[in-house]
Amino acid sequence: MNLSLRLFILICLIGQVVLFSCKEHVDPAPVFSVRVVAPGTTVTVGQPLSLTGILNDAAGNLLTGRVITWTIDNPALATVDQTGLVKTIAPGTVRITATSEGKSNFLVLTISKIPVASVSLPSDSLVLNVGSETQLKPSVKDANGVVVTDRVVTWTSSDSTNVRVSSTGLLTALAGVSAYVTITASCEGKTATVVVIVNTPEAIVSTLPAKPLVLPQATTATILLELRSVYGFSGPTTLVFKNVPTGIVVEPFANPVVVPKDGVAKVMVSVSASTASLGETSLTITTQTGSQEHAFTQNLNIVTYKHRVRLVYLVPADRVVNPTAVKGMERAIRHLQIWYQQQLSGFQTFSISYPVVEVIKTAHPASWYATTPIGDSQQWWFWYNAANEGMALTGGRYDDPETVWVYYIDADPAEGQGGGAAAGSVVVLSGYDVRGVSGGRGYYENESIGRYVGGLGHEIGHAFGLLHPAGCETPGVPCDHTALMWTGYITYPDTHLTFWDVRNVSRSPYFYLLTRTVSPENFDCTDLNASSPKGRLAAKGAPNRSVSPVSKAGSFTPCLPAPVNYLIKN
Repeated sequence: MNLSLRLFILICLIGQVVLFSCKEHVDPAPVFSVRVVAPGTTVTVGQPLSLTGILNDAAGNLLTGRVITWTIDNPALATVDQTGLVKTIAPGTVRITATSEGKSNFLVLTISKIPVASVSLPSDSLVLNVGSETQLKPSVKDANGVVVTDRVVTWTSSDSTNVRVSSTGLLTALAGVSAYVTITASCEGKTATVVVIVNTPEAIVSTLPAKPLVLPQATTATILLELRSVYGFSGPTTLVFKNVPTGIVVEPFANPVVVPKDGVAKVMVSVSASTASLGETSLTITTQTGSQEHAFTQNLNIVTYKHRVRLVYLVPADRVVNPTAVKGMERAIRHLQIWYQQQLSGFQTFSISYPVVEVIKTAHPASWYATTPIGDSQQWWFWYNAANEGMALTGGRYDDPETVWVYYIDADPAEGQGGGAAAGSVVVLSGYDVRGVSGGRGYYENESIGRYVGGLGHEIGHAFGLLHPAGCETPGVPCDHTALMWTGYITYPDTHLTFWDVRNVSRSPYFYLLTRTVSPENFDCTDLNASSPKGRLAAKGAPNRSVSPVSKAGSFTPCLPAPVNYLIKN
């Protein structure tokens, strides 16, 4: 067989093999349908879900090994990866689609919130003051104790007239109640409660310190009341005095008194024994704030003690009574009564006669006292004329063993005459003091009221037996110039008694163990700082000088009762 024949036969055999092979090849069946299979169609947020894609050909045969693409219509609610694993993010409905070889199908999946297992509140009970608010913050948790925040909590009050609760859990205490008010927080059938008690605001009254007041007959003293805000009270409260014994006169220096929220107000009260019987007794002091009333008992001990200071306001025939001057005199002697006690370590002080200021009209004009001769020295005409007429009208005397007589006279001395001085148990203070102690123009311009209160304290100090400090009247000798009994009266109340003054005055019959509950700082004598207005000339020949304000400004109620009761004798 030649080569050509062999080659021909080989080609024929290869062709038959090729034809046979082409006859046996079959193409794979295409995807005809897609199904999405899931364990369920409802899940909760955070719960994963695995989806399966089922592929079939036209004959219903299961196809495997084909690529399936997964997509989701709202990735903000859930995500799906290419294995069909779904991770839920937020509640809602999503559509998840499986696609293979152009065929697709989808599954609608509902994602629900995590069920609420419990609701709780920070406390089982609350105490609120009327008018106050507080925000309740509930804690909502699932079965695993995880806090869930996307839930609506509903609030209710068992008594919304007393405690109101808003849709956000804000509590408002509207009125005080004796019973409890229950606030309920509800969420998806779970509840929590808190019991609310509302305190009624009021002002509590007491004295500082709470001691019995020892008061001689026919004298007056001053006590300090403290009004304390409780349960958030603020505003005016009225003082009412009950069960006041016969012969006792009680006058608050201000009424009503404004009490700051959660703060303290202080008010001075004068207690006077006009004709009270001797012995221990008491009175009731109450604060009234709306429907609330708080009572405090002030014990008194009325004693016999004749030594006292008596203030007389002499009004010349051609002058009229100045009520402001009366108030200034009363303020001055009350303040000095307490100031002296503080200088004596809070134990002893003098008594003030009641009524505090006695007003008497005289028979002479103001000019008469400085121009009518008496004695050998014109320097003392004014002083002696005022003293003699005052004693004639009141029964006072220079050597009175029981009374220090203080005569304020609304008249001015002439140039070179003495106006303010003490002799024995008699003190005379001129028109400069009458005006100065009440805030008017005194002897110099720009002098404080405190300077004239100090002047009164200086002169009654002489009547108590105190002398000028040693050395002060001798040039070149060291001297305590800041003492009350020298020039310290100018800076009153920032002055003092010397050691010897304290020792001597504590032995004076005018000073005794008078229980007091006040200190000078409790006076609202801000106007003691006030400089007198300009406009009236000082006495002829008097130098001009200014005195800086020296007393501490306060924030308490006014110094004096209003109205001031004074007696006018013709």
